[in-house]
Amino acid sequence: MAVEPAPLASYDLADPHLDDAVASLLATLPAPPQILALGEPTHGEPAFPRLRNRVLETLVAHGFRSVAIESDRVAATDVDAYVQGGDASLDAVLASGFSHGLERLDATRELVTWLRAYNEGRPPAQRVAVHGFDAPLEMTFAPSPGPYLRHAHAYLARHLPSTRHADTDLDVLLGDDGRWSDPAALRDATRSVGASPEAVALRAVADDLLTTLYAEAPALVAASSPDEWQRAQVHAATALGLLRYHAQAAEDAPPAVRTSRLLGIRDALMAQNLLDIRTREAHRGPTLVFAHNRHLQRHPSTWRLAGMDLRWWSAGAIVSSLLGERYAVVVGSLGASGALKLGAPPAGTFEAALDAALDAGDHAPGGRVAVVDPVRLRQAGPLRVRTDVTPEQGHFPLDEETVAHCDAILHVTAPGAAGAEPAAASDPRPVAVVADRPAPLDPADAAAATPSAEAADRLPAGPTADDLAERILTLPEVALVVADEASGAPEVAWGWRFFYVGPDRRMPFATIGESDMAGFDEESRLHRPGVFRLNLDLGRREFARVLGYPPARFADHRTSVDFTALDEVIPNPLYGAAGWVSVLNPGPRSLAEVERLIAYAHGRALDRHRRRSDRGHPNA
Repeated sequence: MAVEPAPLASYDLADPHLDDAVASLLATLPAPPQILALGEPTHGEPAFPRLRNRVLETLVAHGFRSVAIESDRVAATDVDAYVQGGDASLDAVLASGFSHGLERLDATRELVTWLRAYNEGRPPAQRVAVHGFDAPLEMTFAPSPGPYLRHAHAYLARHLPSTRHADTDLDVLLGDDGRWSDPAALRDATRSVGASPEAVALRAVADDLLTTLYAEAPALVAASSPDEWQRAQVHAATALGLLRYHAQAAEDAPPAVRTSRLLGIRDALMAQNLLDIRTREAHRGPTLVFAHNRHLQRHPSTWRLAGMDLRWWSAGAIVSSLLGERYAVVVGSLGASGALKLGAPPAGTFEAALDAALDAGDHAPGGRVAVVDPVRLRQAGPLRVRTDVTPEQGHFPLDEETVAHCDAILHVTAPGAAGAEPAAASDPRPVAVVADRPAPLDPADAAAATPSAEAADRLPAGPTADDLAERILTLPEVALVVADEASGAPEVAWGWRFFYVGPDRRMPFATIGESDMAGFDEESRLHRPGVFRLNLDLGRREFARVLGYPPARFADHRTSVDFTALDEVIPNPLYGAAGWVSVLNPGPRSLAEVERLIAYAHGRALDRHRRRSDRGHPNA
């Protein structure tokens, strides 16, 4: 007989009794955890990172002394320095210390602000540290190992009389950083530099740098400090991890096998980072880890993407196999979401059963939460996976395997509209706010995908995406590839247009996107009705001429850029550091310049193609 899944606790997102709920959860675990992993099913529902902040505050009272988030580990060292009392400004730390778009979330600012305030006046042993445990890469992007190798090498050269690679010319081996970050290399093994003689040599360099750091640790720590040594070690390990990733990208294998291996390497790097973090934090207390469910679950990760059946082990599965009961995981579950425009879950789904576990009564504007024992949920009767989600929402619903291999489920229903009013200013914990995205430019932002006449009137007068595509195709030797399942592109990129010169599809010189890439490229908010983005590869010199600073300084200027602005030439939010610019809906202010820049980007690509042809390149 089916039973209703009884929650361990149920409360409003702003309920002051959340502390009791967390204590109840800890009491149900089979052993005190070294790592308590808290997952979210999507990066698009702001209730989850806000709940993370509340949960962390409570866990600190239970002896937790660190939090690790799904962000670049090297960058996060800036954040930890700040929360330990460093001199940098909050805005500067948010700009430099987070990756994957986390710097844009209000919950991230709240987390950093709370940590610094909590740590002030406390001795080091009682402070709460913050770590990133991700590598500085994404499924569609992997950078050069150069900056990380240079940091580790400079540290050794500064504090040791000589090192094995003191005279190594890293710049010669690395070459142009742009060749490492070619996004096409992650789809096509022949485009990757990861198996080149230079990359093989650099991998040996990185390994030797890391070994030297450990071999000379007593002298290095004495000459600098434990924190400086740790920072150099993180840089060296990151460089080695990136070189492993690039080497895998260069291996020729069927697309599903190749992509699964790349996903597996990223999660393996995450697992190594988590275990390293635990080594550092073991004497101070347990660690809260916050990331997507897919990185924290115990069972094999699977994903149906672009016609590929992908399978790999997550970081959580790896760490759980090594720590046993000292690793506990609470997976996130989402019912309705105003931020994602996701309705109530259909009857018979896991999420519908969890909605039923919430207390009866009116929901607060920010929704409600239940912490549910997965055993009780499985006893509720046969349940199915919800199918009312879209790729753009980036949401992975619960399934039987996820429920069977977790310690608890944190279920959130946040039905408030995306433009719901925030919590009152007097509320010191505004976790009931559902919408922490930037305010829409106009009311049409929350409308249907087809522009209304009113929304169209607010867009700058200018060419449509189709018009621009036709214009680009009139240029000499241009070929168009539209991302779809047949092209092997990730599903989040389907519909994007890529323009190439020459037959080898080595590097597009222009792209046009009319939708966000959920989880990867969302800063321009292309979900707005009628909004599209033209992206152009200008290279370093023209990028600097147009924007007034070189691509290498893009990170310094990122916080001053409005990536949602229309009719304005701006750095590309993903590839600005590689010399790419973007324009959303070119109109009266930018169209003449856009025409010139299209011609310039095409000219560069054409020159490159013809030089390859002159050298007799087989794909030219």
